[in-house]
Amino acid sequence: MEAVVEWLWDCYKGGALTEEETGLPLSKIGTREFLEKLLHSIAYREGFGDILAEGPYRASTAPGYPIKPLFFPQELSSHWTKRHFPA
Repeated sequence: MEAVVEWLWDCYKGGALTEEETGLPLSKIGTREFLEKLLHSIAYREGFGDILAEGPYRASTAPGYPIKPLFFPQELSSHWTKRHFPA
């Protein structure tokens, strides 16, 4: 979830996503209000939460959202090691 929030923040700061497009209070990232709205929209697959429910990589490449792709393995590098991805 941390990677998703950071990605949303980067896209919002860069102007690639707006609050109107996502239905999320992106200007309030870091607050309880934002987190509750984000989790609710993902859990019930409402609005942009439906795209986020598919996972961060899919959300970053969703049609109609030409935004910065999220390089998912890099985002997980601090939590996962090569043991988790056997060759």
